[in-house]
Amino acid sequence: MKKSLLILSMLSLLVSCNKSSLEDDKKLLFSVSDDKLVSSESYFETSLTNVEKSDFNFVTFTISKANKDYKDVKVVLTTNSKNAFYFGYNASYSLVADKNDQNRKENKYYGIKINFSTVEKIEKVKVMFKSEALTLYFETLAS
Repeated sequence: MKKSLLILSMLSLLVSCNKSSLEDDKKLLFSVSDDKLVSSESYFETSLTNVEKSDFNFVTFTISKANKDYKDVKVVLTTNSKNAFYFGYNASYSLVADKNDQNRKENKYYGIKINFSTVEKIEKVKVMFKSEALTLYFETLAS
């Protein structure tokens, strides 16, 4: 019984640490001024697309073609510094530079896509890309 309570409390602590990390990262992203944004082109390619439906827009943000492997990747993006969409906070993911190194079982991906829908057309997103070796704040414009 004591063992299961200890494991349960440790899991609870781990989950709360992950949530606070996401909340902290969202606050950081929301507070970054435009003059602090850098170009992501030296690290990977990004794209932002809108597909207009009858009463909403389907938006896809993509990161791909990384210049090297990035471990423990987390991505947060915002359209308005109020709402955020995110990837990588529920498990550890890697972004790999070589398509042949992809492995779904090991959470290694050549590209990352974040999809969401909204009533308004999205012209740009502000993004935080975070890994073991790199933290970037940048903007991607819709194509």
